[in-house]
Amino acid sequence: MRLAFAISTAVEPEVLLVDEVMSVGDLAFQKKAADQMKGMMSKSRTMVMVSHDLHSIRKICTHAIWLQHGSVVMHGNPDEVCDAYVRSIAPPADPHPVGATVTEVVEVRPSSAAA
Repeated sequence: MRLAFAISTAVEPEVLLVDEVMSVGDLAFQKKAADQMKGMMSKSRTMVMVSHDLHSIRKICTHAIWLQHGSVVMHGNPDEVCDAYVRSIAPPADPHPVGATVTEVVEVRPSSAAA
């Protein structure tokens, strides 16, 4: 993967397609790859990065497109698109029998009458 990334960034293509490159290698390689991609982006190259790594999408991309089963669900600001995606897969809160939700924390203090 390192060799493929090095070769792909050594040339000056009109459009660069990058598929999950940020999720491989150790942290040093990931940082070097991110820095290289930022350098290429600063030269006004068109890059298409395909990834499930939301952190990299938020950090590197200027525009994000969320695809599901080949259809566009949302596009726009990377933070907004990533947040919407996360919300879509978060499990809904289970209803509680007394009306609260399981995710809420209720502080219960012992009453002085019970002591």
